[in-house]
Amino acid sequence: MDSPKTVDPKKEQFNRRFTRIRTIGQGSYGKIIEATDNDTQQKVILKKFIFFEADDGIPSNCLREVSILKNLRHPNILKIQGFYYFIEERAAYLVTEILEQDLHRYIKDNIKTL
Repeated sequence: MDSPKTVDPKKEQFNRRFTRIRTIGQGSYGKIIEATDNDTQQKVILKKFIFFEADDGIPSNCLREVSILKNLRHPNILKIQGFYYFIEERAAYLVTEILEQDLHRYIKDNIKTL
């Protein structure tokens, strides 16, 4: 007989706090998801990092991005609102404010080609 699946209370709390609206993008390391923070009623971005080797812990690219964003303070750089790590899911979520557009789109829309 199968044993019941254990539910991570932190994951349940995370799922109650954030309501996913839509996936904005997807890359080799994970997904970018627009969501609502139900505690503040603000729209946020959930950047989901997927770990392919769970035994190695949090990948260095994820740690590097979090540490850089955590230490930068500038009106033109997005702010971290939270970081959640779920080992059973082999994933982490970086929660940030939502911006109108990303840097790539801004450059594409505003820089004239020669």
